[in-house]
Amino acid sequence: MDTKYNGWENRETWACSMWLNNDEALYETKEELKKSAKSWQEYSDQLKDLIYEMERELQENMDGELLNIVLDIGSLYRINFDDIAKNEFGTK
Repeated sequence: MDTKYNGWENRETWACSMWLNNDEALYETKEELKKSAKSWQEYSDQLKDLIYEMERELQENMDGELLNIVLDIGSLYRINFDDIAKNEFGTK
């Protein structure tokens, strides 16, 4: 079964990338992370930490915007952060 979604490994990876690039605050945060990263691997780890921190905040506060993001993305464990990082670094 092919799980590719709009050129990404799966729908969750695509949705995460879309939020990172289309939400102003997330975009600015991810750009700062990318500038500070020494490799796509480090950047991938930073993105994962960012998204999981958002999930932790959501569990504590149930904030409307965070809820929309996490619900739209779906299963966080399915996100391929390496795929997103490689795409951002131009190595995909």
